Amino acid sequence: MSKKVDYKLQLQRLNLASGVLFLVAAILAGVFMGHQTFPITLAHLTQDSLAKQQIVPASKLVMDLSIKWFVVVTFVLAAVVPLLNATKWQKSYQKVLKGKVNLWRWIDMAVVGTAIYTLVGMLYGWHDLTALKMTGTLTAIGFILMWITEKQTVVTKKSAWLFYILAAVCLVMPLFWLANSGVGTMVYGMIRASWYVYASFAILLLSVVAIALNYKMNLAGKKAFKDYLFVERNHVFVNLVSRVALAAVLIIGLAK
Repeated sequence: MSKKVDYKLQLQRLNLASGVLFLVAAILAGVFMGHQTFPITLAHLTQDSLAKQQIVPASKLVMDLSIKWFVVVTFVLAAVVPLLNATKWQKSYQKVLKGKVNLWRWIDMAVVGTAIYTLVGMLYGWHDLTALKMTGTLTAIGFILMWITEKQTVVTKKSAWLFYILAAVCLVMPLFWLANSGVGTMVYGMIRASWYVYASFAILLLSVVAIALNYKMNLAGKKAFKDYLFVERNHVFVNLVSRVALAAVLIIGLAK
């Protein structure tokens, strides 16, 4: 007779490990990453200085963003929910898991996920504030729709496929734009981006696909995925592995 898996214990350990490792990643990034900055610009129209009647596109520098401190803040934020779930929120966390609707998980994904999408966009050369805001907004909406998917599924007792599909569209569109930028760099720029740019995109892509498939299987009621604790364990594990891998790539690739 097989021994029943203790998902509650696994979740406590994974959440604790996640929080600690994300904080370690933030510290290592602060110590070892270089001081590269990315110009954040705002596109607008203006008059040509030579041909006064001709309107031409232009851009204004809004700020120089330190990539190191952006990474540090991102991983500090990433540590908050896992640490609270493993410690102070442990009882309420278990109650939430029984209810099968985990709002704080999706808040974490909306905040940290948006930061990671934006970070990878900047690595690909997206410096326009409007493009970055659009990417961040779509990402946040996508993860909020994932929460609505869970909530509607519990309330109606039917899988909320419509909200799931809308969430997937919101999360896939920025990935398509990123892939397009990568191809455009090679075709029109006739150069290749640094290895850590492609690695960061690959980690982001694989993590989003894994999370989406995890919840697709849950909605479809496939075998072990019917157990919400199993689904939550998978989610926490994917976040742990992908975020630590991303931190390692960025620290090594952008070292001093």
